[in-house]
Amino acid sequence: MDLERFCHIVDAYGAEPERWPASERAAAEAFLARSYEATLFVKEAGKLDFLLDEMALGSPTEALKSRVLASAAEHLAPAGRRVADAAVTRRGGWRGWFSAIGRDIDAIDWRPAALGRPVTALAGICAVGFALGFAAPAVLDGMVLGDEELMAMTFASPLIEVDALIVEGDEG
Repeated sequence: MDLERFCHIVDAYGAEPERWPASERAAAEAFLARSYEATLFVKEAGKLDFLLDEMALGSPTEALKSRVLASAAEHLAPAGRRVADAAVTRRGGWRGWFSAIGRDIDAIDWRPAALGRPVTALAGICAVGFALGFAAPAVLDGMVLGDEELMAMTFASPLIEVDALIVEGDEG
């Protein structure tokens, strides 16, 4: 018996030797008697066992059971579909990719309430990009900058005036 196997047994069955599998109990108890690390591990597991034993658990209600089963079915269905999509994609080439994308698009919740945030975020990003695209040429209009000046302007703070930069071809 080694420490790793001992820890697996204690993790699975708890700190009490009576709970350990009969086929490994003698070896685990002998290992516990000679290993300081195993003793520390059992003490820590004993604290958790105590807390778990003190908890009062009632029987699950039918409503809880049905919610758990519904949640499991909901979480397992997309995973199964992804595995199937991956198999189709590997075999089907481009046709498989397009059919997988089509299924993903069909799975999107297209209700206006569900699309509000993503559409608003996309519109905001487009507006900022549009504004920057029109503002940048106005700032640089008519300037011919060398490499050093362009680098300085690229990394400069917005507080530094562009007029302070040396522009190629300036006489003075």
